[in-house]
Amino acid sequence: MMMALSICFAFHSEAGVNGSSDDDVIEIFITENINEFNPIRFPTLVPIVAYYYVSLSYVDVEFLNNMGEVTITLNNLTTGGTSTMQINSTFGEAVIPVGLGCGNYRIDFSSSYGNYLGYFTVL
Repeated sequence: MMMALSICFAFHSEAGVNGSSDDDVIEIFITENINEFNPIRFPTLVPIVAYYYVSLSYVDVEFLNNMGEVTITLNNLTTGGTSTMQINSTFGEAVIPVGLGCGNYRIDFSSSYGNYLGYFTVL
């Protein structure tokens, strides 16, 4: 009996490696998710930095400001899989396992401080 082996790789078409010589780390660009009912806003600094670690299959998130309780939702847009977790941003950092398989991903960060999102691909 033969078993199929699925191997995933990651890339982000707008992102390069975060300045490191380690090609295993992909920067995820996080942007503010502007409410469609209030599109006129002054730009704000994004208080989140995120990197996807290819070989370890997780997203490392750093909170630059205290956003309080943050709901983090990871969606595999290709397969429809979803994973959600809540974290208190006062810890300053979060590790999010990416176990939803290969595909295009959207990661959302929601709190009373604001809503932010980013995209990355796992091949």
